[in-house]
Amino acid sequence: GLQRFNPGTQGEHKLARGFEPTYTWSSHWLAMPQFHRAVDEFLRREQHVVSEYFHETEAHLPFHAADRHER
Repeated sequence: GLQRFNPGTQGEHKLARGFEPTYTWSSHWLAMPQFHRAVDEFLRREQHVVSEYFHETEAHLPFHAADRHER
């Protein structure tokens, strides 16, 4: 009777269990401006890699796209 279940973040093993990837956000306050710039730069680079991974995993999901969107 669960409406939702969150299997957590990361881990290709979730694909084999039928969990499709979803984007996750978080908010943090960084006191040091230098640290903020470093984190911002990293996140800008990582965003492209995460997006590629997200779309690449679609080919390995155990259900067809039409089946996933009917749920």
